[in-house]
Amino acid sequence: MLNRLSAFLPAVADSADDDSLHEALRLFSKAYEGRIDELSEKLTEVAKELGKPTLGESVLNYAKALQENVVKAAVDSMVKVALK
Repeated sequence: MLNRLSAFLPAVADSADDDSLHEALRLFSKAYEGRIDELSEKLTEVAKELGKPTLGESVLNYAKALQENVVKAAVDSMVKVALK
């Protein structure tokens, strides 16, 4: 992205403002070269952290799994008793 900004040229230079914009984009890309990668890594880490379940969600998932295991064990026991 920074490489594209540094090489940005308007199709038609209409005014000195276009030249100023081109120069500003070039300077921005040069100033932030290397920082974007660092920022991207930090944002990826934050996104991973936010994607993790909260303590409440973890407890709820554990309770659901426990309930499913109890129900399955009860059904299995009842089927075994019924087949005898």
